[in-house]
Formats: sequence, structure tokens, C-alpha cells
Amino acid sequence: MEYIPLWNPPILHQGAFYCVDYNGLIGTFNLEDNTWKVHGAPLIGSYEDKYPYPSFLVKSGEDLILVKLGSQENLVRTYKLNFPVMVWVEVESLGKRTLFISHTSCVSAIAPNNEMENKIYFPRLCLKGEGILFYSLETGRYDSFGDQHSSKSLYETEGWRENCTWIEPSWTKFTPQDLNWFEPPL
Repeated sequence: MEYIPLWNPPILHQGAFYCVDYNGLIGTFNLEDNTWKVHGAPLIGSYEDKYPYPSFLVKSGEDLILVKLGSQENLVRTYKLNFPVMVWVEVESLGKRTLFISHTSCVSAIAPNNEMENKIYFPRLCLKGEGILFYSLETGRYDSFGDQHSSKSLYETEGWRENCTWIEPSWTKFTPQDLNWFEPPL
């Protein structure tokens, strides 16, 4: 099977860059010996898997998680990479983690509160720009903050924001001097 890479950033993990293709095949570039290798078996098992819906690779703690989007049925599926055999294992819960995915960055974090646990956030808004869209693995529904949107589909949401990115916050406190990037240090 041909390796067709996704339009997503690679993930640096354990001395190698990892990326995934439309079929779920894993590509690795090993920094130690400069070798490229394709691993695993394609994720083909349902109607959605036969068509190139977006997928996103996220480093979550010591795990690599694949978020695979589909159409009406099985809208969002998540997989964890089983490293010894390099195959995907379906995951039904992220536990206390939350994922933020886009074409330019994918971030995993421990949720700061239980309302954000086990959710995947997208660079997509509800109609009229009211609220950021997320998918709850617990309920299997798309919801948003900022309005009352809740649906099993992407109906009544605005299109994917191609140029959006997620920035991972730092919870350390900064001094005003740390945040002033334009003046040279004293």
C-alpha cells in the first residue's frame, strides 16, 4: 500500500519523528541513523476508513494518539499506538486528558477542570461564530462553549479554520520583565 502523508506536523518521540498517513500507516524518521521506515497495518474496517478523512497525530504523555475523523457514522475515533508491534489500538476514553487538534499543531494536556476532560477541541466554530467546537468521547456528541450547541453531527457549525493553531500555555508566573521581549536585558 502506498504511503500518502497527511498535512500535519510530525511528532518527535523517543529519538524519531513520527507521522501518519491517510490509511493510518505510521512513518518514522530515526534521527540516530537517518533512516525512514513505514510501520503497521492500515486502518481499514469501515466505510469511513476507505476514504481520506483527516486524521491527527498527538503526543499525549508517553503515548501517541491518533484522532481519526469520519463522516456521519463514527465521526471521531481515537487510537493509541502499541509500540512493540506498531499497530493502533482503539481508545474509548482519554481519561483526564484533553486534546486540541488542527493542521498546524496538535496538543495534549491534563484538563484543568473536569468539564474539559475526555474532550477533543477543533479549530471550528458554531454558526455565527458562537463558541469553539469540541467532541466529547463520553457522550459521542459535538458541543461548544459559549452557546447551547449540541449535536451528533457537524450540522450547524462553520467550516474548518485552516490557519488556526493551538498554543500550549505555560502555567508558571512571569514577571513583567520576562514578558517584555523588545527591550534588551539590563
